[in-house]
Amino acid sequence: MAWVRVLVVVGIYVVVALLASTLLGRTNRDLKDVKGRATKPVLIVGAVANLLVLAATLVFLVRVDGRPLSTLGLGLSVRDMSFGGTAVAALAASATALVMALRHFGLLRVRVRRVRDRPGWLLATAAVLVVVALQEEVLYRGYVTVNLIDRGWAVVLLVSTLLFTAIHVLTNRVSLAQVASWLVGGVLLGCVYLVTGSIWIAAAIHFAIDMTNVMAFDLAGDLGVVELSPPLTASRRATYRVASTALVLGTLLAFYGVHTAPHWSG
Repeated sequence: MAWVRVLVVVGIYVVVALLASTLLGRTNRDLKDVKGRATKPVLIVGAVANLLVLAATLVFLVRVDGRPLSTLGLGLSVRDMSFGGTAVAALAASATALVMALRHFGLLRVRVRRVRDRPGWLLATAAVLVVVALQEEVLYRGYVTVNLIDRGWAVVLLVSTLLFTAIHVLTNRVSLAQVASWLVGGVLLGCVYLVTGSIWIAAAIHFAIDMTNVMAFDLAGDLGVVELSPPLTASRRATYRVASTALVLGTLLAFYGVHTAPHWSG
């Protein structure tokens, strides 16, 4: 039954995503067009769709599974917050280092934008990314782990990563480098959740990854703090993802050691 519940909730995500894509298509917008996501219709539809999936996942957890919300891991220790802050800072620093290195070697031209000219759009995009990060972590890390943890952490990590990657293939234009990036990102977030036991830390790191794409890698129209020319290639972003993931996993190891959170054995 646990597998069935997981697949049903993932199916709800797929249905909602397809409906959102169809709705946006009627306004001549493409859900897979990353550059076009920072527009009012896409932000509104995206926020509503993700809130619906988040609500459905929580309803399944409480009503169908019969588990309290605390099962997801709602606690935050000082160590959790210290690790989360360090991990986010590491992601931001490594992204900045990559852009500056490419610029130094003449492989990239960088123009700083005036963010204060569009604070409303930036805040709206950040708010939607918060919802996206929380929804995906509650579903692909939280709900999957709660239902499958008795099969072992390796099964949880494999299933959550594959589902996470498959959903992004559905909602984005695909290249081999992007698939590799999603797989690596899924492994990172899965490890963070299994080790910390906190849905908030996983969601915070997920949000930081998405904001890096917007603010430093110029992937969402003109919302970033910089304009990159030529645009950062998918292969370079994937290389960054592997390097930054190794950095965050090393930080995770330093803070917690090699074990899953006591939360999963309670």
